[in-house]
Amino acid sequence: RVAGVALAAMQTGGDFSDEFRLVQADGSIRWVVASGHCYLDADGKPDRNAGVVFDITERKAMEAELLEARLDRDIAMEAAGMGRWDHNPSTGQRYWDKRSCELFGVPEPGPLDFDGFLALVHPDDVEGVKAAVVAASNPAGDGLINAQYRVVRAADGALRWIETFGRAYFDRDQCIRFVGVGWDITDRKAAARRLESQEETLRLAIEAADVGTWDLDIRNDVLTWSDRCYAMFGVPLGTPVVREDFYTNLHPSDRAEVREALRRTLDGRIRADYDVEFRVIGRQDGVERWLSAKGKAFFDAEGKPTRMIGTTVNVTDRKRAELHLRLLVNELNHRVKNSLATIQAIAGQTFHAARSLPAAQEAFTARIIALSEAHDVLTRENWEGADLMDVIDRLTALHGGGDRFVLDGPPVRLSPRPALSLSMALHELATNAVKYGALSRPGGQIMLSWSVDYAAVPRLTLSWIERGGPPVETPTRRGFGSRLIERGLAAELSGEARIEFRPEGVECTITALLDC
Repeated sequence: RVAGVALAAMQTGGDFSDEFRLVQADGSIRWVVASGHCYLDADGKPDRNAGVVFDITERKAMEAELLEARLDRDIAMEAAGMGRWDHNPSTGQRYWDKRSCELFGVPEPGPLDFDGFLALVHPDDVEGVKAAVVAASNPAGDGLINAQYRVVRAADGALRWIETFGRAYFDRDQCIRFVGVGWDITDRKAAARRLESQEETLRLAIEAADVGTWDLDIRNDVLTWSDRCYAMFGVPLGTPVVREDFYTNLHPSDRAEVREALRRTLDGRIRADYDVEFRVIGRQDGVERWLSAKGKAFFDAEGKPTRMIGTTVNVTDRKRAELHLRLLVNELNHRVKNSLATIQAIAGQTFHAARSLPAAQEAFTARIIALSEAHDVLTRENWEGADLMDVIDRLTALHGGGDRFVLDGPPVRLSPRPALSLSMALHELATNAVKYGALSRPGGQIMLSWSVDYAAVPRLTLSWIERGGPPVETPTRRGFGSRLIERGLAAELSGEARIEFRPEGVECTITALLDC
């Protein structure tokens, strides 16, 4: 090759230059560059060569290192999917490497000016890109540009997210060059959106479940609460809290149990799960709440606790429901015992006073049905009480309806005990009227009226008057029904019941406390 360069110069004359290696006497190799001129004689034949030789070994070494560095850079950028770009603001010209062109879906060498580049940017992101370029071009700033934007690939119309990082270079406060890299972050953006969606779903689920989260830094005694925890403990949002603040908010009766649960959880030999229910008194609002807390502790290599995280759930409504259920069960037990005692008394009196077994069975069945009807009225309202009109409506429906009864009285609310007793009393009066009184004949009627005296303790007065039935004779002995009304009702209702057997019809007056 070197000889060829020399021969070519000798044939035509003129300048020549070539770089080549020389093997030194010691075996080392040096790079040199030989530059000179070939002079021809009058006949056009080579006469002489004159020139210089320079040792360029160090330059060649630097060029080799630079080439290796560029190769390493290109390999790294290719592995990272990065493309390089170079922009000259004064001319508007841009250079894109192959990867940059692939990112934007354009053929090489890519758009040659800034406007061509902006045409590829999604319309909604153009202004943001312009603003980032203007800011980086300001010599008063740091000259850095870092922007994320969408592009519509020219090749296939695909929407991709690109992130760009670059630097501006200045000369006399003028931006003379922009260089940087860009890469595709579409997958990262999609992953971020999925994560945001999952976090939002988790946040909504935690909020819907009234769950608070907490994180205890044991070494520094710093307790981090979520917003829900602050609300549960009645502490102003953002107030710094430590473990002792947590203990302070606990109900005094629950502190020992909670401290013991925490001790077992933080003991490196036990490492029990933290699972405890306790009451707190809101620091700011003073409201008592039931909370259920679950957590887990983390330990270092020496078995010392370093951190504890967990959740807290507001279970106040559940605790109230459990208390209500216990009260209902206790009340049910009490009422079942009372009902059984009532049935036992009805059975004993009915069968003891009956003239025959069939008559006793009929009377007993009717009384049990009446008791059941009264229970139905109360059960419909969760045994919280009953309206007097509901009790009377059930009675009139069984005995001829509204034509046989004349009703007069205000709305009255009865507690469970008076409702049961009045139901039984009205049943006995109606049963007697069907057999012997006003309801035993067509046209007979019962005037049923009532009033309430609220002067001191609310007291009900109820009047039962029969008319249109057969003449009434005073019985020689009191039956079970009469005794139930006059004695039992008076005892049950802290009141008085009086039955009069007038010739024109039976009359009964009952007075009773409304709430007993």
